[in-house]
Amino acid sequence: MSIRFRSILVGSAFALLIATVTTLSVPRFKKTTFRGLASTTDISDRYWSYRERFLKKFLYVADVPGGSLPIDHIHQKNIKFGDTVSGLGTYLTVLGTELAVQRKAGVASDHTLLEIKFALRAFERLSEQANLHFAGKKEVNGFFFRDDADESYLNLRPGAFDSINSDYIDFRLVNWSGNVTSQDQLVELFMGYRFLHQALDRNIPVEKDLDDRIQSQLVSILKYVYGQKKDWVIRIPRTKDKVLRGPNMGAFSKGFFKIAKSILPAEKMKGIKPAFLSKVAFPLFQIIFLPGNWFVKSMIMELGAAGDVWGKNTQVALTEFHQAYDFPIWPLANAVLTGKKLITDPYETDGRTILTQEDFKHLIDVLPPQGPYMGDPNGWSSFHRFFVEKRQRTYPVKWKKGDYVIPDGTEFNGMDAMMLMNLYLIYFGGPDVATYKPSPGYLTELHAQTGWPVPGPSPSRTQ
Repeated sequence: MSIRFRSILVGSAFALLIATVTTLSVPRFKKTTFRGLASTTDISDRYWSYRERFLKKFLYVADVPGGSLPIDHIHQKNIKFGDTVSGLGTYLTVLGTELAVQRKAGVASDHTLLEIKFALRAFERLSEQANLHFAGKKEVNGFFFRDDADESYLNLRPGAFDSINSDYIDFRLVNWSGNVTSQDQLVELFMGYRFLHQALDRNIPVEKDLDDRIQSQLVSILKYVYGQKKDWVIRIPRTKDKVLRGPNMGAFSKGFFKIAKSILPAEKMKGIKPAFLSKVAFPLFQIIFLPGNWFVKSMIMELGAAGDVWGKNTQVALTEFHQAYDFPIWPLANAVLTGKKLITDPYETDGRTILTQEDFKHLIDVLPPQGPYMGDPNGWSSFHRFFVEKRQRTYPVKWKKGDYVIPDGTEFNGMDAMMLMNLYLIYFGGPDVATYKPSPGYLTELHAQTGWPVPGPSPSRTQ
């Protein structure tokens, strides 16, 4: 463990007393890199083939139940919505990075802005419906359903699917309070807000309106999860009971706070502060008390990347976390958001790991042309390559008791891959940026779903 990274973990007196435990909790590995290959993939072509597939199979852009919410996976003709606000956050990240590449390529972004508008509306719809059910009034705040996809969704694509499963359907039948806010849903959502805010140009009226909407949603969430009792606990309206799953955000509050601070004006952050232990010992607290929980490590890296939690040491911290847990995208995400450079000098990490352009390009080159699926031999066998532990994305998967077992042949939506491709193009550039334009099939499908384009002036700029 490098001296700089250790200083992050032992930044308080409490940390010093248990530094030995911490050192044992962050595994040390020999240096590993991905196999470098000569580039055979036009990234822009691959990206838009994935986007076309995503729009045709995994998303329907509309303000209806299930609309503009990504399907998690499809097995045969059966669709599954799961942890859908997390998926919505990843979708917002895809759209934010897509918008950034469009700026770089100098192409129009009307269609992306349209999808952003519907995606933000989807969150508002989920919050309105949850508050109506639990509190008797429609409002947008930090309390929301995870999805609202019901059997009517099958009618959007007649004959395409045979059955649907969603949290909304499951908890409608059993216990509504299981299908609501949890801190893991907010991790992905905050990440999406961060990338969108950075990409939108407030000098353009339509984009300013979208950014204002992001800020409004973010403020309403903060007021709800922090403002009620200033304890970062998610509660059910009216009863004020804690939600059933993931109610306590305090341990991760430094990450949420830093992301919000990077988006909102200072006056909107007034009076809000992270919990004490999170402020002085992030991520020490999580590593010590949940040392074997891969889910915790994923959230630490994602919040650390989007919130630039460790300041000048963030790249070192994220690179060493990647070395332990194999999540290379988060150092790249932080570099794109902050303008920092990836670690290229092995001295920075005691000579154990660096990330190169070839490493990321290899991950893109081995993407399945037909999209990620359960059975891919190159690590694209999960709903999120950069969030689940390695054993659950390495085929054949070694399932354990308690796992949600996914059948062979299941198709995943590929948002993790799309996010990677966009981050690559933003950070490394290259000739593929010049060919970044939507496929005819994507445009045809978007028109079929929304009627876009409509007559009139373009709402965005072309650079």
